[in-house]
Amino acid sequence: MLFLLWCLAFGDGALDLSFDGDGKVSTPIGATVDEATVCLLRQNGSIVLGGYAHNGTDFDFAMVGYLSNGSLDMSFGTGGKVVLDMGGTDKAYAGFIQGDGKIVLVGESNAGGDIDMAIARFDSDGTPDMSFDTDAFTLQDLGQSELAQGVAGQIDGKIVVGGYTSNGINWNMVLMRLNLDGSLDECFDTDGVVTASLGANSLAQAIHLWNGKILAVGQRGSDVLIARYTSNGQLDLAFDMDGYATTAVAAISIGKAIAIQHDGRLVVAATAYGATQYFSAIRYLANGALDTTFGVAGIAAVPIQTTDDARAIALQRDGKILLAGSTFAGSFYDMALVRLNTNGSLDTSFDMDGIVVQDFLSTHDVASAVRVQPDGKILAAGHIYLAGNSDFAMARYCSLTAMTPQRGNAQGLTPLILGGSANCSSMGDTLQWENLTSGFMYPLNQNPITVDPILTQTSTFRMTVTDPVTMASSSVMVPILVHDSLIYDWNGDGCNSVADIQNAAVFWRQNYMNDPNGDGWMDIRDYLYINTDQTVCP
Repeated sequence: MLFLLWCLAFGDGALDLSFDGDGKVSTPIGATVDEATVCLLRQNGSIVLGGYAHNGTDFDFAMVGYLSNGSLDMSFGTGGKVVLDMGGTDKAYAGFIQGDGKIVLVGESNAGGDIDMAIARFDSDGTPDMSFDTDAFTLQDLGQSELAQGVAGQIDGKIVVGGYTSNGINWNMVLMRLNLDGSLDECFDTDGVVTASLGANSLAQAIHLWNGKILAVGQRGSDVLIARYTSNGQLDLAFDMDGYATTAVAAISIGKAIAIQHDGRLVVAATAYGATQYFSAIRYLANGALDTTFGVAGIAAVPIQTTDDARAIALQRDGKILLAGSTFAGSFYDMALVRLNTNGSLDTSFDMDGIVVQDFLSTHDVASAVRVQPDGKILAAGHIYLAGNSDFAMARYCSLTAMTPQRGNAQGLTPLILGGSANCSSMGDTLQWENLTSGFMYPLNQNPITVDPILTQTSTFRMTVTDPVTMASSSVMVPILVHDSLIYDWNGDGCNSVADIQNAAVFWRQNYMNDPNGDGWMDIRDYLYINTDQTVCP
């Protein structure tokens, strides 16, 4: 049996009023200045924001836990809040959640005298993890000033950190890998640290792991920099022929964040500084060449007001691109969220013009992180500032998103649930199916199997969900293996078997929109959807 599930929608890009009552939440932590730079989604649907808070003297690493409805998670830390003092001015800029639920934050600390890279780990409930370097944190001093701006976790639990260090004249990119206990991994470039001089002032602002490679994005001189390294810390010379690529968007251009499409293309969020300051997105092919099918010659420029700063990026399941940051029109800063189509054009179905400007009724509202929840709703997180104080802040938005299949039990057998999520609230959304194998179009909101039960063994459907009020639409292609057990076929050979595991393993522990269980992340849960009893495809 095939079940069809979709949710009703309204206002693609509108605030989700089920989130803390008005779609927005702000939380004070320290004495004056609290800023969130990290937004993390947990498997149970709860949310963790990370960043730093002022204790009256200096800054400390800080986190706040929220339930999925935006209320404080009182089981996290103390009253939903966590503060870690390393002994100096400590600021966290990036983080991730390990497979075991532990939380890693990285940034900077001057507890050792000068500014050092700081890496801390917490248990899933926010308690500092004392098994990590014996005191839950480690400071890495490379001789001058250095700080961490990006972090990612390998499948083996090792932690890869990216940032930059000063040699007293220039800034150079730094990559570092730590063992599970927080010690440097000497298998990584023989000492655990790679310092790359790719030209004057080369900096890593974010990193991402993909297919065993390390991608770092940031700035080289006045241009956007993207570099690729092998798993042992060497520049991958197959990437743009020398291991890195630079792109000039404006007089000065800085890459701030990176996302990887399911086809291996790389999308970088950047801020361009010229006559005005504006959002931009740059897309590269997997080999480092600019993707000229995107925007104009690989670059999509999105001016919002007079001074815009793009800080974060996320991809929806349908491939649309979200950029988040801030915008300034001469009086106040507001959070800004932009959605692009897959070709780099503005998605005008998103809040009618592709751009959401969010005012928290303060003087300085900034989004430093953006995430897409499994149900398609969008989280933008950062801080708000008013009258000398700033607080952690977050907003959640409705989004029309076609969903990949969800499966109901451990072996991927029946029921197979196909979902189109057009979340939030209203009536009248429509769902259109198209069999791409046969070319047959099905009536709106009609389960294909009830209309055309005689299907080819393996069929590919395109499912499109549309809001008739705003005409916002989203589509996804769904491969369906049509036979008695409706099990999942990963490699397209016509059956579901252990042969599919090899295809799934390529994306292990990566963000991947086509993962079998549909949570956007490849991990052991997806392997439950492989029929391990079937070893040979008949």
